[in-house]
Amino acid sequence: MIYVTSFALAVLLVKLSDNSINLKSDLERRISVMLYFFAALLLALIMGFRYGIGTDYFQYMSAFTWGGDEFRGLLLNVIRDLFVQNGVGFDSFILSSSFFIVGCFAYAIWNRSTYHAQSIAVYLLCGFYFTAFNGIRQAIAISLVFFGLTYLDNKKIGRYLIILIIAFLFHSSAAVAVILIPCRFIMLTRKRLLGLLVACCVIGLCAAGAIFALAQFTEYSYYLDYDKFLGGNISLADTALILFSLALCYRALPTSPKDESADLFNLRVWMLVIAFLFCVLSSQQFIFSRFVGLFSIAMIDLNPSVLDIWNKDKNGWPVVYLYWILLLTSCYLRYWVLGIDEVVPYQTFLFR
Repeated sequence: MIYVTSFALAVLLVKLSDNSINLKSDLERRISVMLYFFAALLLALIMGFRYGIGTDYFQYMSAFTWGGDEFRGLLLNVIRDLFVQNGVGFDSFILSSSFFIVGCFAYAIWNRSTYHAQSIAVYLLCGFYFTAFNGIRQAIAISLVFFGLTYLDNKKIGRYLIILIIAFLFHSSAAVAVILIPCRFIMLTRKRLLGLLVACCVIGLCAAGAIFALAQFTEYSYYLDYDKFLGGNISLADTALILFSLALCYRALPTSPKDESADLFNLRVWMLVIAFLFCVLSSQQFIFSRFVGLFSIAMIDLNPSVLDIWNKDKNGWPVVYLYWILLLTSCYLRYWVLGIDEVVPYQTFLFR
């Protein structure tokens, strides 16, 4: 119940903030910023005050106290040492990491998205928020990549690379996001999108074994010792949301590569194509599912803008409603029915 209440309140606060953001009065603009801040604060506190929530929570707790693989990221290990040496407990680590993760997403959404409330809703319902309850290290890296997209959008490659290096020092999977640099300068068209999706299916089904072999030379070799990480296991929810999002984008893409009218959409569509590739690869080897969230975060920026295009079409409203129904249904099934990431029911260290 706490998730439903806090999510609804957060989206409502951001919606009220959106209604005030274009007003001329300085006071009203300050109120807009404060409403957005309180929404982000609420989400950070819900995440930060948790206890025993998330599949890996107690593994992180043990590793924080005694040392372990969960803190093998260089920067995270340094932070952990600073906390332990200064007598700061695990609860404080969870709280501070939650503020950092939510803060990166909230700041980027505020500065990039035209539709803040819808972007926050996508962030919550697509599971990007809940992911941080489980894989803290990778969630920090993903939040940094999402933050860094602002620099890539503005073609500030050096700054984007600096953010990637910092993210890499938390989790090596962030290094894969370097592929977005050339993607930023290659314009997608409708034909290219369809061709890329076919190529993703072919590559994903035929080359998974070869790519999987390379994992033995990365930190993912750790996972290869466990049978549960071997074999295929595709996330139907992630795949469905990504394909539906790409279908929404199709009409917004140009028919000619010289047409740059969809330049703002272009990079995010590329990200969803790459996310789809990792979905297909994960059908052959489960470990590839770890990379899906790194690129599917594009939906947070992209989908509200594309939905607005559909909403302006007098016959497009059923598509908009269908999208939100799909999002709500997938969230409910994943976290309340299937118990993915073990985030339900909520518990807090304040009352343990």
